[in-house]
Amino acid sequence: MIGTNTLVKDDLGDTIMLSLYNFVRPEEDPMEKLPRQTHLALMQPYMRNAHDDRGRELFLRCDNPQCVVLFRTEAAWLAAKEGLPHPAEQEDAGSLRAKGNHAFTNSHFYEGNQLYSRALEHPKVSENDYVACTSNRAETYLRQEQWELAERDCPPAVLEVQPTHVRCRFRLARALVQLEKFPEAKTMVSDLMSEHPADIRAVKELHVDIQRLSREKSGSYDIRGMIKEVKSNRRAFHASFVSDAVALGVEIPKADIGSYRGCLASENIGEGALLCASKAFCFVPPSAHDLQTEMDLRWGILSEGSQSMISAEAVLLLSRRPILGELLYSLSCSGDYSKQSDLEKINLARIHDIVSCNAFGSQFEDEMSVDLAKINGGESAGSFEANRLLQGGGICLNESLFNHSCVANCSWSLVGDHMFIHSTRAIAKGEELCIRYRAGSSFEDTGKAFRNWGIGGGFQCLCSRCTFFSSNHELVEMEDEVEFLFQSATGLVSRLDLPMGVAAERSIPVGRRLEILSAFQDVEPCIKCNAVPQLEALQGAYLSQKGDVHGALECYKRAAEASYSGLGATYGYAKQLWRIVGCSM
Repeated sequence: MIGTNTLVKDDLGDTIMLSLYNFVRPEEDPMEKLPRQTHLALMQPYMRNAHDDRGRELFLRCDNPQCVVLFRTEAAWLAAKEGLPHPAEQEDAGSLRAKGNHAFTNSHFYEGNQLYSRALEHPKVSENDYVACTSNRAETYLRQEQWELAERDCPPAVLEVQPTHVRCRFRLARALVQLEKFPEAKTMVSDLMSEHPADIRAVKELHVDIQRLSREKSGSYDIRGMIKEVKSNRRAFHASFVSDAVALGVEIPKADIGSYRGCLASENIGEGALLCASKAFCFVPPSAHDLQTEMDLRWGILSEGSQSMISAEAVLLLSRRPILGELLYSLSCSGDYSKQSDLEKINLARIHDIVSCNAFGSQFEDEMSVDLAKINGGESAGSFEANRLLQGGGICLNESLFNHSCVANCSWSLVGDHMFIHSTRAIAKGEELCIRYRAGSSFEDTGKAFRNWGIGGGFQCLCSRCTFFSSNHELVEMEDEVEFLFQSATGLVSRLDLPMGVAAERSIPVGRRLEILSAFQDVEPCIKCNAVPQLEALQGAYLSQKGDVHGALECYKRAAEASYSGLGATYGYAKQLWRIVGCSM
């Protein structure tokens, strides 16, 4: 969380340090919102020792931006204090408009917004001042990413008075684009282009953007271009997409546990199909400094510090766009908040609970991420700079509706702050669509991680793989043994530069390999998708070392089949083995 510290004085003359959290973004100047002589009121503040040290001084603290009420003038503050109506504006509207323009010119958009609002509330505002202040206030909303308020300010306020107001119509079109109302935006931009064919370059650029966004809305994304945008730190807007073959957030009945919410295939889906894509509701990108500390994203699980950062982003967003509260609060969490009636109010506990249960993080690579990194200027797929473009943590509203399965039929990837979900195999109509919340690991480690998932709760994975292993402890131990020995073999290859076949024999004797393979022979493919590919790969390397090329190819083929049957084609290990088989043949 980002804190803003300032000295405040109450009406008795006592001075104390005030610390406001979730009040401004790191890149914003807090002095714009809290200049000297600002009058304010606080709801639900509390006292805290500096650095939580009882020996340090006390200060006043408030964490909820909706509990900070700022007054534009001292007269307004005094009136509120006495419970009186808001006083009439003393300064004329033209002067306030001029001051607002000056603040806007200096990129003080919040200050300009307040001055324009005061001018618009003036009882004697002229038509020219009314039109200019309303249109300019809409621009301040656009600069502060308050798209709904920008749309509200443009129609019908100005367009009813001056229907041909070019600047206001252009600003409305920009707001409509950000709200993904592309048909309305396209109509407005087309009208502007026909009325002013050679005058407005920005309108033509917006027209091009709307064409691109319309293609993205139908599922056609330029991934290569998005990678370049992330690398150059450009913040381009991209449309969200949900396939017609996907039913999001529907009730799914299950005999032994009752119904639950998830996503279903509403029609047959092919392998590698894009199912869902959207910009994160709130997102915290990594940096070279905090990737291993604040953003501890190993195995896709966010640290407490990372969750707090994402929660702070969500609070800031809701303070500016409270209409989004209903969307965020629709996500599941472990607490009971059913009595929450006002969905536009910021509930800090509920937001943190939702983040702990729904936030995603990526620091590991699946094959899509590797391919995207290779597209990015030919950089090594394993290089830090290439892959950190595809990392970060946040919440995506649609994608959070996909449940977990250790043998998921979908995979997710990040490009900047956009998440994409693809099918990893053919999926039949009516089948639940699932992703993996956590990268592959042992059955015991996965169960422990999910038991600690969220605040005061967690869940038990009931996929076919976990259900089978819960009553077959001997095979669980074998899988753990294979994982450990496979890592030992690869370690020997990297440390001692041994051939894989020699490392395989040193790590796990051939007799033990065949014994474990026999134990897994008759189980379902999704059960053996971890142990069998690793064992067959080791056995193939061993046979190749002995000169049995045909036997090695058969091992690689079985390894690829086992991986594909359990995990789908998106996972790189299966595809790499298939390439080995293809090249060797």
